[in-house]
Amino acid sequence: MMRKEYIKNYFLNDNKLYFQEKGEVKPKVIKGALSTYARCKEDEILLIRNDSLLGNGKSGMVITEKGIYCSGFSQVYGSDIPTNGFMPFDGIRNVRIEKHFLYITYQDESFYKLYFSIYAQNIYDFLIKWNTYETKETMGDEDDMKKHPIAVENQESEKYVEVLQTNNAEAMYQLALEFDTTYTQQKYKKAAFVLLRKAANLGYKPAQFAYAEALQGGKGTKKNELEAEKWFLIAKDSELKNEQLERIQKYQDEIKKKEEEKYFEKMRIKEKQKALEEDKKKAEMKCIEENDTDCLSTASK
Repeated sequence: MMRKEYIKNYFLNDNKLYFQEKGEVKPKVIKGALSTYARCKEDEILLIRNDSLLGNGKSGMVITEKGIYCSGFSQVYGSDIPTNGFMPFDGIRNVRIEKHFLYITYQDESFYKLYFSIYAQNIYDFLIKWNTYETKETMGDEDDMKKHPIAVENQESEKYVEVLQTNNAEAMYQLALEFDTTYTQQKYKKAAFVLLRKAANLGYKPAQFAYAEALQGGKGTKKNELEAEKWFLIAKDSELKNEQLERIQKYQDEIKKKEEEKYFEKMRIKEKQKALEEDKKKAEMKCIEENDTDCLSTASK
């Protein structure tokens, strides 16, 4: 199915959206949309919806093959598009819905918060299906299509928010493990770190140990050995497995060894500097005794 046909079929088959094909609307409606919010050419228009009370087309939506122009867009971040702007169909990394708003992140890191009123759910459903449709040829059968990154990410995003809003530390810990073992993307490592941090602060001992390991290895965050050591000590007071306790002791021994090596290296440098200063003083004294000014000038350098 061609892109244009797919778009038309989706929006025209949903009677609640009230879209019409370009040939079904009056010319003044098209003209009104193009003169206000729809920054496209007339021949690019596939569908249009007129929301203006005066019937002049200056309020509503225009759908092209590339995306949606809407007079009701409220906020756009990280992009130079105007308030009454354009929402591209392609390049979406993540999309979620809250009431009448869509929160969309694109591959270029631009972030849109768009108000779609009561139609937000319809647009959300389309974006999920659209991104699945667009990759159908490369993804294979229907089961594979369900694993499309944008669909997975939205499912996990909802689960992530839901778990974070609870005080169920064990659930946070389990979801963190799922993110860490299932996905390789850095965003999931960061999400796992946030979950572990909250679960650790809630006193869940397995999470405290895992949180310390994340700090130690810089997994989902910057390395912080001092903070890691603190959480290893906190976790050590719990009923952890012997294997985990051995790993804690091993890490603490490594920290101690590193600190000792730093200390002795510092002492070696001081001793070396002290020896050089003493050799310099001896050389100067010898030059003075011999009344050799050239020698003294060289020894003082």
